[in-house]
Amino acid sequence: MMVKNFWLLIVFLLFSVSAMAHKDRIIELDESGHLNGLPDKYLPASFDINTWSLTIAGNSFSFPECIRIAFSEVSKDQLFFTSSWYHIRIHEIPAYLNIEVKPKKFSVLIALDTAKPFNRKYENLTEGEICELLKK
Repeated sequence: MMVKNFWLLIVFLLFSVSAMAHKDRIIELDESGHLNGLPDKYLPASFDINTWSLTIAGNSFSFPECIRIAFSEVSKDQLFFTSSWYHIRIHEIPAYLNIEVKPKKFSVLIALDTAKPFNRKYENLTEGEICELLKK
C-alpha cells in the first residue's frame, strides 16, 4: 500500500511541476507586420497595426471600428503579443494568441485555429462584446 501511495505522489508532483512551468511565449511583431515565434502550423501570421487586421494561417479577422478608433494612436512598442499552443487543454481552452495594449490595459485572446477573439466560455466574441472590452 505504501509503494502505491509513493507512486501516486510522484505522478501528482510531476503533473504539478509541468502545470506550474507553463508560461506564454512572447511573439514578436516585426517592422513588416509579421508575427514571429509561432509554430509552422500557424504561419504565416501577421498583424496590421493601422487597420487592426490579423491573419493566422490563412484565417483573417478585422477588429471592429471601436477598437481601430480607440487605438489609432497606439505604436508598435505599446503592443504585446504572447501565445500558448502547447498547454494542457484544460476546460477546452484553445491554442491562443493574446494581444495586449499597454498602458491602456486592454487585452483580448484570439484562437490560433480560427483567428477569432473568444471569451471565458471559449465562444467567439461578437463585435459588441469586443467593444465592451474597452470598458473593463
